[in-house]
Formats: sequence, C-alpha cells, structure tokens
Amino acid sequence: MMMDSAAGAVELVAALLRGRVPPELAGEGAEGRALVATLAAAVLGCALLVLWRRAAAGKKRKREVAATPAGTQVKARDAKGAEEAADDGRKKVAVFFGTQTGTAEGFAKALAEEAKARYDKAIFKVVDLDDYAAEDEEYEDKLKKEKLALFFVATYGDGEPTDNAARFYKWFTEGNERGAWLSDLEYAVFGLGNRQYEHFNKVAKVVDELLTEQGGKRLVPVGLGDDDQCIEDDFNAWKEALWPELDRLLRDENDVVSAKIRILGQHFDHDQP
Repeated sequence: MMMDSAAGAVELVAALLRGRVPPELAGEGAEGRALVATLAAAVLGCALLVLWRRAAAGKKRKREVAATPAGTQVKARDAKGAEEAADDGRKKVAVFFGTQTGTAEGFAKALAEEAKARYDKAIFKVVDLDDYAAEDEEYEDKLKKEKLALFFVATYGDGEPTDNAARFYKWFTEGNERGAWLSDLEYAVFGLGNRQYEHFNKVAKVVDELLTEQGGKRLVPVGLGDDDQCIEDDFNAWKEALWPELDRLLRDENDVVSAKIRILGQHFDHDQP
C-alpha cells in the first residue's frame, strides 16, 4: 500500500535520500513512483528552505528593532555630553521674565541676543518665571545656585504681578524668614509699568528690594520702564548702564584690553583729517 500520510511522505523522502527504495515502490510502475517521490522531495526541500529564510529574516528584523532605541539613546547621551562639554567653564546668566502682553519677554530676549554677541564666553538663558520651577519649593533650590540673573518683570492691574510671575512673586514675598541666602547672586531688575497707575512698577521695586535684603548684590538701580512715555528709551538707558557691570563680570582681561584698543583706534581714526 502507498503511504498517504504526511509522516509517510517524509519517511519516503528520507529513504530515497539514503538511496533505499521502499518495497511499495518496487515492481510494476516503480520507476514512475520513484520519479514522483523525487519531485516530492524537491518540493519539500524548497519549502523548508523558504521557511528557514523567513525565520532568519524575522530574527534579523527583531535584532534591528531592538538595536534602534539603544542606538538612539547612545546618540542622545553623546549629544548631551557634547553640550555639557561646550558649557564647561562658561559663565551662565539667567534672564527671567514676567509678562502679560509680551513686552517684558521681548526685552528679555533682545538683551540676551545682544549679550550673546557681546560675550561669547557666557551662556544666556531666557526663562519664563512660571516654568522655572514645577513646584514652589524648587524656586529656592534653583535660585540659590544662580550666580548672575536679570529680571524683567511687569506690574499689571492694581499693582499685581503678571499671570506667569504670580506664583514666583507670592513665594518670594512670603519667604522673608530665609535670611541672606542669596549671597552668591549678582542681579539687575528692569520693571515695566505705567505712571498713570497708582502702584507704578510695584512688582519690580519689591523684587529688587527683596533680592538685596536676602543677600543679592545689585548691579545697577532698578529700571523703571514707563509705558505712558517711551518704554524703549527707558530700557535702552538701563541697558547702557548695565553693560559696564556685565563687562566686568563676563569679560576676561584679554577681552577688556582688546575692547580698549578698539575704542582707542576708533578715537584715533575720528581725529584724523
């Protein structure tokens, strides 16, 4: 009897590959049956080859997928390391802003951009006061690590801080028991207000006063920007007073000498007929 099960077909193919002809293939028609069995073996071999290739390809894809996140993580770590290396040894300046209409933020970014061109060995970071700390307790932990900070704060409504500065202002004004904990901080404050209101630049004045009371060193008098006149002029005047202080803090001796040479050269060129 011919083998009609899958197991029988496998046994038949195995026998043929070993060079043995099973009894059922002998006798009349044995040659034809042998040919069929040979073809069956070839088909089975091709099927097994296809299955093996598919399994190998699947394993390769899994290895590639597993390797992708690790590679990405390595690149991210390398990028972070490169950024930290670039920042190493460079002085950092935090530029905070509290704004309602965007003017204080605009001034903060304008000064930071100008300062970046002026002080290539310093890092200026513009920071929204509300984003500076996720929780109120973090304000103290972060602020006491700052060495140099500039504050651009607007007074809104009836002497109130802007929405994005309200949480910081509440925390800062209610923490008078901290003592002189900001002794490492040097700072400057520019306020934005309107003299038509009773509490003109109240927020800037309060922040400036409390920074000094809690140990901070004031670089220049608080700037009182008046939106009722020309607040841009007020900003520019305050900024011009600030530059010499930042020069002292952010420029090394070689930078100062180079700047003096340039100034002398400009005067010399100006005096020539």
